[in-house]
Amino acid sequence: MAHLSIISNILADEQLEKLGDVDVLLVPIGGNGALDYKKASETIFQIEPKIVIPMYYKISGQKINLATIDDFLKHSGLKSETADKLKITRKDLQTEDTKIIILSI
Repeated sequence: MAHLSIISNILADEQLEKLGDVDVLLVPIGGNGALDYKKASETIFQIEPKIVIPMYYKISGQKINLATIDDFLKHSGLKSETADKLKITRKDLQTEDTKIIILSI
């Protein structure tokens, strides 16, 4: 599992090597000082996790200028689902496909 915090640039080869294999990736997608949804998508394809949990994006009532989850989903082209909570099993990690899970707020 890797939490990329509020990084603003895609990862360099050396950083990817140190990161190693990642099954679950928490990645900022909203821009405004962090990865925007385009760079987030590129980072996801660099890392190739099984599960992606997007974070740091525009939600209702928020005043900070961030991209929306819809911007990210359209650009990434990956399958997504929404969940109130997340329980990961070994079966979830045995897929070749990357899946986006949007946690309910």
